[in-house]
Parts: sequence; structure tokens; C-alpha cells
Amino acid sequence: MVVSTSRPRRIFFYFAAIAIVVGILVKHFYQVPTTQIEPSVDGSDGELAERKRSEARQDRVAPPDFSAIANSAAKKKAFFDYLKPTVDQLNQKISQQRLAVQAVYQAVANKQALTPKQKVFVTALAGQYKINAFQSDNLSQLKTLLIRLDVIPISMVFAQAANESAWGTSRFAQQGNNFFGQWCYTPGCGIVPKRRPPNAVYEVAEFLTVEESVAAYFRNINTNPAYRKVRKIRAHARNQGKRPCGFRLVEGLVSYSSRGWDYILDLQAIIRVNNLIEYDRI
Repeated sequence: MVVSTSRPRRIFFYFAAIAIVVGILVKHFYQVPTTQIEPSVDGSDGELAERKRSEARQDRVAPPDFSAIANSAAKKKAFFDYLKPTVDQLNQKISQQRLAVQAVYQAVANKQALTPKQKVFVTALAGQYKINAFQSDNLSQLKTLLIRLDVIPISMVFAQAANESAWGTSRFAQQGNNFFGQWCYTPGCGIVPKRRPPNAVYEVAEFLTVEESVAAYFRNINTNPAYRKVRKIRAHARNQGKRPCGFRLVEGLVSYSSRGWDYILDLQAIIRVNNLIEYDRI
């Protein structure tokens, strides 16, 4: 007897399509924090807000003109060298904070009293990582904080930045320090795409420095519900005593692009072709 597999396949692709659509909606309606350049407001304050934005843009630190580098290998190296110090610094900061939270977790698990300083520290971090009604002696919430408060492998950061910014040459990267294609939804918060649909309100978020851009990307990956799978893959690696691997983590980014799994394959190709996994081993 021949068993048909067509129906299970149809069911699988049906639910996969639903997951992608829901994820994209979550991504697009999850506000990217872009307080670096104040949005304009309507009414009499409009001109003042616009003037403040113009003044803020004068302080913007522009990235290198990567398009001026003709050699492809040299351009890629310059791009990675430009981003690496910022990514390394942020991952180092997160690692230090993570160690401190792990100490708090162990203290609570051992029923030891926390110091006032420890309580303030973890409560502040819980607010940054969007954990509501946080209690510093709640083991479950501390575990959630540890899942969110973790490094992002540099191979993943590099691959997404390269893909989203065309190796740093896109208009949004050059004019707004946006290397990750992040959106914002307040009028004046960023750069309006030339091909934005007529009824759309989103803009491509604008940052004053590359540091602000990378920090916003980290917050997005570590707190956005759309990227829960990224954090799940990372936590699973931690539980097995392994270092998080960018090649695996990007599999949780199916909602980052409307291209779904093809987007993930592109990221993995960038990681593989450019041997970015070596950065994760340093």
C-alpha cells in the first residue's frame, strides 16, 4: 500500500506560511526605540522639533564610504573592521552583566538574601529587557532575564548587517547609520523609503552613531517576540555547555524578512562564504 505524504506536506507549509505572516506583523508593529533623533510633532511645535532634528543630524557620525572601495575583499574587510569594535564592546558588556545576574540567580536559588544593590541592578536590567512586573527573588523571571541577556554571535551580526545594508553602502546606512533595516513608526523618526507604499507610515530608523544602531539591533533581537526562536536556540546551546553559533541562530530569523527561509539561507551563505564562524571562536 502506498501512503500519501502530500497532505502532511500541505499542512506543514500552511502552518509555516501562517508563522511567517504573524512574525512579520509582530516585527513591523514592534516599535524600535529611536530616541536618538527626536520626531517632529504637529501643531505649533513642528518647526521647533524639525530644527532640533536638523541640529541633531549635524552631530551624526557618518560611516566610511564603503562604495569607494573597489576591491571586494578589501571592502568586506573594511566593513567588518568598522563594526567589530562596537559589537565586541557590547557583547563584553552583556557578558559581564550576565555573570552578575547568574550570581543573583544562584543566591535566590540558595535562598540567600539579596543586597539592595543587587535588587536595583537586576530590576533595572529587567526593565531594559521588557520583563513586566519583575520581582528580584522570582527564579522564573530571573531565568527569563538570562535568556534575553546574552551575547549575539558576531557572525550573525556581520551577516545581517552585510545583507541589510548592502555591505554598508545603502542610503539608510550612509545617511542614517542604519545597518540592520530597522523601522520606526513616528513621523520624522527616520528616513522615508522611496518605494514606500502610499498608505504606509513606517520609516527606516535613523541613528546618530554606529554604536546606537548596533545597540538598537541587539535590543530588538534580545527582546522582540518575533525572535523568540533565536533566543531559544541560544539558550539550548548554553544548556549543552556550548558557545552560541551564529550559523544556527539565524534559523530563528524567519520573521525578520518577508522572504522567510530564503533570507535565512542568504545569511548562512554570507557566514559560510566569508568564514565568519571564525569570529565566533575568538
